Amino acid sequence: MTTVTPIERNRVNLTFTVTEGEPARIREVHIVGNKDFSESTLLSSLRSGQRRLVELVHQSNQYSRAKLNADLETLRSYYLSRGYLEFHIDSTQVAISPDRQDLAVTVNITEGEKFVVSGVKLAAISWGVKTSSSPLVTIRPGEPYNGEAAHRDDQAFLRLFRFLRLCVCARPGRA
Repeated sequence: MTTVTPIERNRVNLTFTVTEGEPARIREVHIVGNKDFSESTLLSSLRSGQRRLVELVHQSNQYSRAKLNADLETLRSYYLSRGYLEFHIDSTQVAISPDRQDLAVTVNITEGEKFVVSGVKLAAISWGVKTSSSPLVTIRPGEPYNGEAAHRDDQAFLRLFRFLRLCVCARPGRA
């Protein structure tokens, strides 16, 4: 409700009265464009998911843009960790019911092609470190590419080489 109160010099005060209703609840979540994973598999990894009895009790299925964004990142991670480097979330639509109590969320995705590791090499001076037998390398040829695993292996090598650099000794004197 809006109240308009005239004041001096041809001005007005506006007063807005807002009555909040109950938060809208997510009734349906749909993922469109998925080919390699079923909608139910993808939804089981999301917090927004489909409405469940536990969610009714704990009210965790209330709509929140932040929660939706977190779910979209979870979905992106799900695909990227399984080799889908070209995965994209094309759009999201949130539709509210006429009674403003329920929401339907639709996520449109493009899976892209699945990438598989074809080889693992150390792109530096090896100093006797063999990548194929190193316990630092967890990613193996033939597995789906997993950016998190590749980053973890890369960081392990970085720590090793930093350690080796720190162990180099120097002394004063002429060359």
